[in-house]
Amino acid sequence: MHVQGMIKAGDDVIAYGTGGFSGVDYIIPSQFMTGDTGLGIPNPDDPEADNVFQAGHFEVAGKKIALLSNFIVTIFDTENLTMTEIPEADVRLANSPSGQNELGTIQADGNLIVVRNDENETRTKVAVIDVTGATPVVTHLASPTGDSAIRSVDHVVVDADTRVAVGLTSLDSNAMDAFAVWDLDNPDTEPTVYEFGRDENRRLGVSGDALMRIDGDYILFQDSQSDGADKACALNYTNGMYSCGTAETSGELALNGGRFLHFLGRDAGDSNGSNSRSAIGSFTTDVDILSFLEAGDAAGSNFIDGSTTNNGVFGWGQMGAITDDGGLTFISGFDGIGSGEYLQVSAGGRFSHVPCLTCIEDNYGTRGSNVNIWGNTLAFKNGDSSSTHVAFIILP
Repeated sequence: MHVQGMIKAGDDVIAYGTGGFSGVDYIIPSQFMTGDTGLGIPNPDDPEADNVFQAGHFEVAGKKIALLSNFIVTIFDTENLTMTEIPEADVRLANSPSGQNELGTIQADGNLIVVRNDENETRTKVAVIDVTGATPVVTHLASPTGDSAIRSVDHVVVDADTRVAVGLTSLDSNAMDAFAVWDLDNPDTEPTVYEFGRDENRRLGVSGDALMRIDGDYILFQDSQSDGADKACALNYTNGMYSCGTAETSGELALNGGRFLHFLGRDAGDSNGSNSRSAIGSFTTDVDILSFLEAGDAAGSNFIDGSTTNNGVFGWGQMGAITDDGGLTFISGFDGIGSGEYLQVSAGGRFSHVPCLTCIEDNYGTRGSNVNIWGNTLAFKNGDSSSTHVAFIILP
């Protein structure tokens, strides 16, 4: 796979980008044997040519892959090997960024895919595609009106269990940032909108690659504050209560099973090359209290090579993923796999290596980047520097 291509796990499916801009392929982990290649996604316009779907922007929902080309979404069914292009009148993307963690990329959970629509073409700013059946079903979500009207949706996530979509938006009336919360069982009902610019010293912002995450009743996001500091924050979207941690953060977030992960950015001591010190914890019943457990202390035995930072530090990385039960947190590097970028795991305390018998390993562990999880399928890039390929581990 391409070093900058996206990789996403689904229900016994792993999709990955094969080119710098276009080309997507997939494997079925339960059928994969060492040495196998991708199963191939056809080009609907030219069966003899490689597909031209965006390599850095797609999603996996169950056993279906949502593919993008020219702002149009096509659903590929990996079981029946059928392709369904969603009509442009239903879904035409507002824009199509490219990258594993880019703001505005389409998001999926379960069999639901949520997209930011071009309102001029589709009449609504947000839509959900349900791919449970053989034919995808598109549901348009009502836009808020009056003082809650929104001018844009920068990012949107969906939770299949709670049947909620939450958008990071900008209000039309005062340009304040806000969260819009849609009930998917009542799509024609306007969303609940929580304005976030209630404190002049705080504004909502997603900094760098830190996409907001959803799990249960909570949204985890990164707040860019007026003093220039980024903080990890949580919103209970059922009542609008939110709280921010005290430590400055840097980079990616993860949230699942009541557990969260972020990377610290308080000072130079939290950085080692491209990697940052991780912090993990769990939500309490009161969102005003966030429990932060700092991991990856740079002292002594936590050096991966035993004595220096040259080959990384346990608990330091760039991306993370958490199992559905919150029991295991994984971290890795991002895109190109440099020195010190290893697949690591924590069961709530210190991080350690993750063995992978079929992966490229060196003297210190399994090289890895872009880790993500679906159920018991752990998918990541393995390799060295810009030479990367698909790797996966089936968790117990």
